[in-house]
Amino acid sequence: MEVHGCDPALDDDRIRELGIVPGSVDEVCRRADVLSLHVPLTPRTRHLVDARRLDLLPDGAIVVNTARGGLLDEQAAHAALEEGRLHGVAVDAYETEPPRSSPLIGHPRVVATPHTGAHTAEAVHRMAQAAVGNLLDVLQGRDCRHRVV
Repeated sequence: MEVHGCDPALDDDRIRELGIVPGSVDEVCRRADVLSLHVPLTPRTRHLVDARRLDLLPDGAIVVNTARGGLLDEQAAHAALEEGRLHGVAVDAYETEPPRSSPLIGHPRVVATPHTGAHTAEAVHRMAQAAVGNLLDVLQGRDCRHRVV
């Protein structure tokens, strides 16, 4: 498998060192048989994968969003599924939580999980360690390493 990706925090040389073919979001979409999202939700990334970018994907592509709800325009993804342009969608994070009104829930070509993708024993352990580390940093007058703004 050839992996394509983009990361605004890394230069193209570093991306190549990681074994990834660098490109813009649009270039990655044009080449992605499977598009997997791994970005935070910000005003800039809301609907990062919208109708326009879904149209860039090859016919029969699969979109996986286990990162944050709101990255994927669920209405546009539903339309692409109905039109047969997308083969499937896997989603663990939704635009609205709980996802009562998501058009993706119940669709026969959608794998939908209840926002539990990160709840492994290892992940919960690491989150607890980070929380305690943050608390100790603040109590000892150091900058908080994992500050959420």
